Amino acid sequence: MSTPITLSVGGIDLTYSTGYMGIDHGMLYQESDRRFRRHGNIDYDYAHNPEDLRQMELCFSRTLGSMVSRLELLGYTMGSVKSEYETQVVLDRDQFAEYEPNEVRPERLTFEQFVDFVKAYALRDLKNEYVQGYDAEHAQGQGRFAADPAVSLLPSGVFDRDIGGYSERSHFGSLIGFLSPYSTLRVLAENPANLNEDVVWDYGIFVDAGWAKRGLRRQRASNPDLFGRD
Repeated sequence: MSTPITLSVGGIDLTYSTGYMGIDHGMLYQESDRRFRRHGNIDYDYAHNPEDLRQMELCFSRTLGSMVSRLELLGYTMGSVKSEYETQVVLDRDQFAEYEPNEVRPERLTFEQFVDFVKAYALRDLKNEYVQGYDAEHAQGQGRFAADPAVSLLPSGVFDRDIGGYSERSHFGSLIGFLSPYSTLRVLAENPANLNEDVVWDYGIFVDAGWAKRGLRRQRASNPDLFGRD
């Protein structure tokens, strides 16, 4: 069974690591944000040791709306997100010129149009049930995003980045996933309907599997550390 450590918002994974910690997201949370939360990867029909089960359910969680000021203090303002977006537009143009030199690529969305695209889709309204053959259906013009002309004008990100999905919500996450995780959070917060979505750093299963140890360094309470060192 996979034992990932993830940062997610509204069920969309923004970071995903197995076998190693990955990005330390402690700067986004306070110790009071440590929670026990039911996890989709836990088999609750299995007779777990109660102590182990509690460990697996541990995470940090707070709403996106409560995180906006912290993101901005870290430098993830809408101005910085715009700069990152425009860098991705240039990357998209350069990659296309390299791999398709004889083709003309339509102009990408402006940043303002991109923000409008994000604001058009509340995460809570996007279906998250697994759909077998979702990408094939989208390619055939079926589904919510196939009808939106803005989709084909989004930057694609690094070459060969996966922009598909298994549901509407996962597909939406892939479409805007050319941005870095914290920039993605900041632009999602522009949609008021997303402000009550939980931003969750799920680490319980990862620690239970023995990849790291839970602890708290002697440091500011506003910067919790999951993984104490022996």
